[in-house]
Amino acid sequence: MKDTEIRANKLLPIQSDERSISAPADTKAPPPPEVKREEATDLYESLQSKRELFKILELQGYLNKSEAAPIKEEIDRALADLEEIIKLC
Repeated sequence: MKDTEIRANKLLPIQSDERSISAPADTKAPPPPEVKREEATDLYESLQSKRELFKILELQGYLNKSEAAPIKEEIDRALADLEEIIKLC
C-alpha cells in the first residue's frame, strides 16, 4: 500500500451538531412524587407483617433460610427507606 493510499483511507472525526445532543435550556427535572404519611405508614405496616409471615414460614419449615434470606433483606431495606420517608413527611 502506498503512502497516498493510506492518507486517502485516514479516518477523520465526524463533526457533531451539539444542539442535537444537548437538552433544551428550559428543561427541568420532574418534581419528586408527593408521598402522604398515611400511605407510607400503611406500606410500612404491610411490610412488617410480610416479614413476620416469612419468619413463621421459615420456623415451620416451609422455607429454607437460604430462600428466605434475600427476601428478608429486601424487606428490611424497604422498611429502612420507608422509615426515612415517614420522618420527612
